[in-house]
Amino acid sequence: MDSISHQLLVDHWEGKEEVEAYPLVKIITLTLSCKFILGTDNPERIARLVSDFDDATLGMHSIMLNVPGTIFYKANKAAAAIRKELLLVIKEKEAALATGEPLHDILSHMIVITDPSGKHMPEAEIADKMMGLIVAGYSTVATAITFMMKYVGERPDIYDKIRAGKYSS
Repeated sequence: MDSISHQLLVDHWEGKEEVEAYPLVKIITLTLSCKFILGTDNPERIARLVSDFDDATLGMHSIMLNVPGTIFYKANKAAAAIRKELLLVIKEKEAALATGEPLHDILSHMIVITDPSGKHMPEAEIADKMMGLIVAGYSTVATAITFMMKYVGERPDIYDKIRAGKYSS
């Protein structure tokens, strides 16, 4: 987590006079979720998903009016795009597992697990469960981290203690 976060901070912030925390924190949060939940860290895929997850998250807090031009309509389109992308990831993961790739993420376990009768979970159900896991930790975690960065940035005394490893509550 540290190396991924550090690399993204360097890539997006190094050498800039002014930075915006929230957009980068959303990228970091989604990158970490995709790495640990899906076992993928494709930057192009993650960049596409950030916008879709933003739209889907907004739609969860809107009036359920599925008419073009509404937030809910846009959220439904975003959710469909996310499902489509997740189904691609599932296919890629199934192919990798067939070649003997080890299981190191939640998606791999969801693909191989069976119910008591020996049936595997349908891909569409796996995609929905993966989307739920990622949504649950996406904007809420990104918002909390952004506020923490804001408040630490406003308090150089606390920032210095954190950097020195001497901060305690």
